[in-house]
Amino acid sequence: MTNEEFQRLVLEKLGKLEQGQQHLFEHLNSVESKINTGFKNTREANDALLGLVEKTYREAEFIPRVEAKIDLLAKRLFENEAEIALLKRAK
Repeated sequence: MTNEEFQRLVLEKLGKLEQGQQHLFEHLNSVESKINTGFKNTREANDALLGLVEKTYREAEFIPRVEAKIDLLAKRLFENEAEIALLKRAK
């Protein structure tokens, strides 16, 4: 193999290496973009879940008040039924 043939072979291999390196950089950029998109989607999902948890917490705060009102209404209903029964007997 002559010196010129060797130099041509080395330059050819170098060119292929540069092409492979460029392909790897492009692939790396694509993977990086997908990862960033995944992180963004994860953040959005986390924000949505946090909002749902906060809303659930706020709604859960009303449960004791609603239960208290139901208890009061049940007590009044019982009292009214007792009064109605007394009025019916008084007739």
